[in-house]
Amino acid sequence: MTADHPGLPTLPPVLPSTTVRRLEADVATRLGLPVGLPVCLGAADSVLGCLGLGVERPGDVACVAGTSTVLLGVADRLLADPAHRYLITPLAGINGWGFEMDLLTTGSAFRWLGGLLREAGGEEASLMSLAASVEPGAGGLSFLPYLAPGEQGALWDPTVPGALFGLSLGHGAADVARALVDGVVLESRRCLAVLEEAGLTRGEIRMAGGSGADPVFRQQLADASQRRVVYAADGETAHSAIGAALLAAMATGHGPLTAASPAALETIAPREAESLRWHRLWERHESALAALRGFVGARPA
Repeated sequence: MTADHPGLPTLPPVLPSTTVRRLEADVATRLGLPVGLPVCLGAADSVLGCLGLGVERPGDVACVAGTSTVLLGVADRLLADPAHRYLITPLAGINGWGFEMDLLTTGSAFRWLGGLLREAGGEEASLMSLAASVEPGAGGLSFLPYLAPGEQGALWDPTVPGALFGLSLGHGAADVARALVDGVVLESRRCLAVLEEAGLTRGEIRMAGGSGADPVFRQQLADASQRRVVYAADGETAHSAIGAALLAAMATGHGPLTAASPAALETIAPREAESLRWHRLWERHESALAALRGFVGARPA
């Protein structure tokens, strides 16, 4: 029982990510490892990616754009969201809290659509190149990229399926590719806006992952969010693994308690002239989502 709350069981403390225990003899023998080898508790891959990317200032955001996309904002104080739109997690190796949202289908959606479109050849980079041949807005197409089905992100809505609005005989493969990329950019914008609503300053986005390798995608994310996007341009993709190694080094006394700083960084500034276009696309995106929810709600069970 606890003194503050009589009648409730006493729970064990939550151990910090830097907790270290020594490998016991029987386990070490089974694994073929040295007895007493230090083992660090560690953290989730999103938190370790934040550490590996060097994201530590309040308001800055780690964006790891892989099969799914993690957007994790750094906060110096605990701020709960009454609408429950983000996960809250203590950061590892960095003072503060992480507010995390995860878009479930991003790189996986690009590869899926690339496989359907012969022009893209099933490769994410080829799909991005195809999309770049069309202006944002995709000739009136809106693609809601909830292909899991359902979406987590900032929506937390398991009922919404993916949908394509506005299709006509005048559209081609490039328009559909463009619409999907627009949809992912706009859902990323939603998550970033939620971080600002929570009270975080509009910091920079430090980006890594497959989608981040495309310069057009990076520029459009900067334009849509009106934030600087910083890209780790050294070709390294395993930032969560780098974060895990850093954390283990810190926990065992073999490294400084600081975030990584990728050597090669490229900074993309938002273009003010593009902000109005993305605002209009955001309004159209929200209208499409409202129509989709109306359709889903009207379907017979």
